[in-house]
Amino acid sequence: MPIHTVGDMSQHFQSLRQTGRLKTDLNVLTGELSSQIKNDLTRSLGGDLRQLQSIDREITLLQGYQQAGTEIAQRLSFAQTTLAAIDRIRGNFMETALQITPESAARDIQASVKAGEAAFTEIATQLNRRLGERTIFGGADVARDPLAPPQEMLTSLRAATAGLTDQADIIAAVDDWFDDPAGGFATLGYQGDTGPQLQQRISADKTIALNMRADGAASVALLKGAAIAAMADENTVGLTDRTRAGLVQTSGQRMLSAADDLTAMRSDLGAAQASVDEAAAAHGAQLTAFQINRNELTAADPFDTASRLQNVQQQLEMHYTVTARLSQLSLVNYLR
Repeated sequence: MPIHTVGDMSQHFQSLRQTGRLKTDLNVLTGELSSQIKNDLTRSLGGDLRQLQSIDREITLLQGYQQAGTEIAQRLSFAQTTLAAIDRIRGNFMETALQITPESAARDIQASVKAGEAAFTEIATQLNRRLGERTIFGGADVARDPLAPPQEMLTSLRAATAGLTDQADIIAAVDDWFDDPAGGFATLGYQGDTGPQLQQRISADKTIALNMRADGAASVALLKGAAIAAMADENTVGLTDRTRAGLVQTSGQRMLSAADDLTAMRSDLGAAQASVDEAAAAHGAQLTAFQINRNELTAADPFDTASRLQNVQQQLEMHYTVTARLSQLSLVNYLR
């Protein structure tokens, strides 16, 4: 009866295949042990990846909401900081302006006028601040400054009040410049977005309104108040010290009244901040739950993996030992 033996070359190829298989198993198990994630998810899930894909979609969506929420929170915080600075400017100038009376010295009146001009400039500058490359108080238009340069606006206001010497007429001219829908502040002052109030989605079922434009009631009231004082400069022809003092007093009173609009604006932003924080907390909890579910589907059992890895290592060591011994065989050694 003939005896069939495996040739040397065939045996060599079998050894190579076995070495390759063991090395592949070793690499796979080492990867699973370090990453704690199964290497072949399709096989481990029985070929049904629908649940995993659904979880991944939810995680991606929640991460998107988290990123958007972080950006919105930064804008709202920046706006609150800016409005706090504006409120300090308002309060400091208001105290100065309300100390002026018709009997005040001309130099004190002029100092208050300059303080009003400085307050106007500082408030406008604050409203033009940027967070990175984006403006905050221009609505949907985040590229351009919401307001024209302060000195340009003051020049236009002085042109609108030129030749007026009566206190009531000057105040009316300033009000008209700000309130005219087809001129003045609307065309020469505010240059941001004029569309509907900006809405931002913070979750699948909730949006918030970002009520913080430089043409809003609070911003306009503050700019008006400071502008009235700035129109009382001593170099204006025909203005008496009594008229100038009256303008400064009115300016101080306007700044006092503007506190209500500013407080309302900051309150609206605070409510928006609370909504963003609530949404962020909810998204964080949901994201954690989905990640736990995903881990349950994809995580490799570290104890099972370590046991299998040790078994493969032992097989590989045994394979190398046997291969080394076979490579040393000779007829002389076989016959001994």
